[in-house]
Amino acid sequence: MNTDSAKFVWYDREGKGRNRFAAFRRTFALRSKPEKALVQVFADTSYQLFVNGVFVQFGPVRFDVRNPQFDTHDIAQYLKSGDNVIAVLVKSFGCKTFKDNSVQGGFIAWGELTDDDGTTIELATSKDSDWRVKRYEAFDPNAAKMSFALETVDVFDQEKDEADWLLPEFDDSGWSRTVELEDQSVWGELSARTIPFMDLQPVPIELYRQVEPLSDREVCFGYSLPTPSFHGEIDIFEGRDTMAFATATWIHSPRDQNVVFGLYWGRYFVNGVECEAAGDTDRLRKDFVLPLKEGWNAFVAMETVIDDGYTFYIAFPKASGVSLSANKEAGDSSCLLYSGPHDPKELESVVEKRISDADSIHLGLEKWIDVEEEHRAINAGRRSQWDQYEAPIESVTAEELVAGKSFSIDQYPNGFSVSLDFGQMRLVLPHLELEGAVGAEVDLCYNEHLTADKTQLLQNPVYTSGDRIYPTEAVCRFRPSQPRGTRYLRLTVRGAKSDVTLRNLEFLSCHYPVTRLGHFSCSDPLLNSIWEMCERTQQANMEDVFVDCSGRERGMYLRDVIIQFHNGLAAYGDTQLMGRCMELYGQSPDHTGKFRCVYPNKGDYTIADFAIEAIDGYWQYYLASGDLDRLRDDWPAMLGSMQWFHDLSDEREDGLLNADWPELHGVESAYGGLHGDNGVEASEQDKTGPNANLTFPYVLMLESAILIARELGELDEADRLSERLGRVRSSAVSCFWNEELGCFNDNLAGGTQSPHASILAVVSKSTNTGQEERIREHLSKTLSHVFLDKKDPENGARFSPAYSFFIFQGLYALGLSNLAESLIRQGWGWFLEQGAVTTPEFFHFKQSHCHAWSASPMYYLSKEALGVRFPDAPNFSKVKIEIQSDLKFAEGAFPFPGTDEAVEVKWRRDASGKIEGMVRAPKRVKVEWDSERFNLFLERIDDE
Repeated sequence: MNTDSAKFVWYDREGKGRNRFAAFRRTFALRSKPEKALVQVFADTSYQLFVNGVFVQFGPVRFDVRNPQFDTHDIAQYLKSGDNVIAVLVKSFGCKTFKDNSVQGGFIAWGELTDDDGTTIELATSKDSDWRVKRYEAFDPNAAKMSFALETVDVFDQEKDEADWLLPEFDDSGWSRTVELEDQSVWGELSARTIPFMDLQPVPIELYRQVEPLSDREVCFGYSLPTPSFHGEIDIFEGRDTMAFATATWIHSPRDQNVVFGLYWGRYFVNGVECEAAGDTDRLRKDFVLPLKEGWNAFVAMETVIDDGYTFYIAFPKASGVSLSANKEAGDSSCLLYSGPHDPKELESVVEKRISDADSIHLGLEKWIDVEEEHRAINAGRRSQWDQYEAPIESVTAEELVAGKSFSIDQYPNGFSVSLDFGQMRLVLPHLELEGAVGAEVDLCYNEHLTADKTQLLQNPVYTSGDRIYPTEAVCRFRPSQPRGTRYLRLTVRGAKSDVTLRNLEFLSCHYPVTRLGHFSCSDPLLNSIWEMCERTQQANMEDVFVDCSGRERGMYLRDVIIQFHNGLAAYGDTQLMGRCMELYGQSPDHTGKFRCVYPNKGDYTIADFAIEAIDGYWQYYLASGDLDRLRDDWPAMLGSMQWFHDLSDEREDGLLNADWPELHGVESAYGGLHGDNGVEASEQDKTGPNANLTFPYVLMLESAILIARELGELDEADRLSERLGRVRSSAVSCFWNEELGCFNDNLAGGTQSPHASILAVVSKSTNTGQEERIREHLSKTLSHVFLDKKDPENGARFSPAYSFFIFQGLYALGLSNLAESLIRQGWGWFLEQGAVTTPEFFHFKQSHCHAWSASPMYYLSKEALGVRFPDAPNFSKVKIEIQSDLKFAEGAFPFPGTDEAVEVKWRRDASGKIEGMVRAPKRVKVEWDSERFNLFLERIDDE
């Protein structure tokens, strides 16, 4: 890699600011089209690459600024003889996300093209290069964030876009040369991308509702304001609920009447009296009854700001005859006043003291500002919650929609809304092309949730996702600056002045590219459906890392990564993505040395037991990949993270880990001292004090660390770890074992005995044969059903879908395959009964509907019911078949990790109950099984 001549550039020397965009162009002429043309690109924080107007790819992978990775693109297929242009749109997030730790925007590129006459075209960026740049202002920097964990949505104003800037013929003489950033040391040494680009395959759509005309039954006003942005260096939710705004107006009513106003989840006062909500709702919009008297009524609202950026909406029925005036004047052009931001508690105190003065709306606050055009409401996701619809007037298919559907202004005088369904959660990059929408508001809103009546997307205060487009030309094209995660999508066009034609609507998949090598089917159709549901979930949560969910957060969480890696092994055999994840975690330790739980990320966001689990995650990755370099490179980080837990262990003579460490150390921790299983009640699992659910994972951490140390030749460290392991394991068993009940207590208090404690003892190899027999008996009695009431999760669950990864691991280790399969049927069968197509985050549907940490049944069904083991991993020249299942028959394939091959297994039980069947494997692989238990024959595949 030679980047000596390339510099990080921008449109200014600082690269600072929230949600800033820069457009770059490099034009050149070619005598002929080259066979190969490589260009290397990196941008902070994201980019989209175009060549001669054609979208090529987006990137880069998420990165730690100290260790950025560049992308290499062969753009030869997009070039032509004559004039060419490489165009790059770069977005600098500049706000808190769970995907980056960047501090400023920047762009760097390099490469060479050679024409057929031998002329070299240099592509390196610098102040003296032929690259041109302009600050791209078509995207509003004050756009709202998609969620607490994601960057902003897009608010696109076509009037500020320079038409055809992506094309070679565009005149960029008014653009400036690129400016070299003053601080070139912000980014560490660039290295090459280590995973493939996302797949960019077309994603089909269906309509989940017919096209709906917009209603004009209500009048709606609103405004949006920028607020100080938060970067999360202090806390992951820094800034939340630290600001509030007051909104005020005079409402004129033609008569005494109670009017239902569409507002939000704030406090609202009319004539000094606080208004009552008009009923319960699951929507972002909340209706309030305003008791209006004839004439002028003082209205004051107080709302708290959830994140950086604030939007206020107020709606009321046209039929009520009411009007708004900021100045108590009929026909007033000024409808609303605002004041803020304020400290929420201080504002609440002012409101409560002064609200009784019905002759004023100013509350004694000094600064009130008229809402002007510059404050226009730009939050598409929130605005969608105030939309009302009329009955459909025509039947439209998805095929007709994408083939160029026109919407007549006569049929849709107020606009229209199109509701799309991808069938499951998807990460997509939309491309929209509209004709005739000049002057309209066009919204693309995204979510995985629908309201109870399924009429609208169910947005919420911390997850409000929607892009806004303001078309100003006959044809408007829009592609978001980043992929969007959603199942449902609403395209809404408001206020068009002519017929609107949907010239193009396409969606490209932005998932990590994998081929499904593994599969599973058996005698139980329910388990087959569960496996397929889990696989859909897993694929939906793979992008440049394993993400917790592809909608709300898209964060790389440690526990999620480890679970998903195993899931992926069963379906795809891929190890590259895990390698990238662990590379990032090696860069993640916070100031205490612990691995962060979600990364890249600013702030000390750690979860103790997630950091513990990282060490076994490294070992499991090594067993599947043989990547000793990753272990070697990250060994110092592992040692640093482990040391924090060694120190915690050493605080007690018995070596147990105390889950009350935040209180004892005087620090704050996002999930307390022990995250454990956050899907069970405290009455089922006590997470306080010296705790089995923290100590046994620590024991397993030590086990894995010893194995890693030996592989690395760190024998002295292995000996030290072994000595510590012996002490802690012995102490944990003696302190937590409950002889009377035949299981392990959760802590020293002994008030609860969750299955987790005993399972973790087994998984960490801390139990003897006698204890294991008693644990089998105990779990068979106490863990007979996932749900406490043995019907559904309304009254609680024994364990969460996420923690099932560890629960099933322990049950199979104990030989309780029948219990494991029964629990899978109960919990995941319940998901299917409720209509789930992917696995939700918890045993309810209030949060993410597609969380891959809940998809572990696919891994265990494939591994245990097919019985595929690799006993000499990371050497895969031997396979051992060890089937654990109570099924009548099963068949499927389990991939060889890191290859495009798989072991195929097919078996059924004979009349005596003995398993007989077939194993199919490459000739080079030795296959073993216990012939006393399994009557199998081996079929060979020619080695590739």
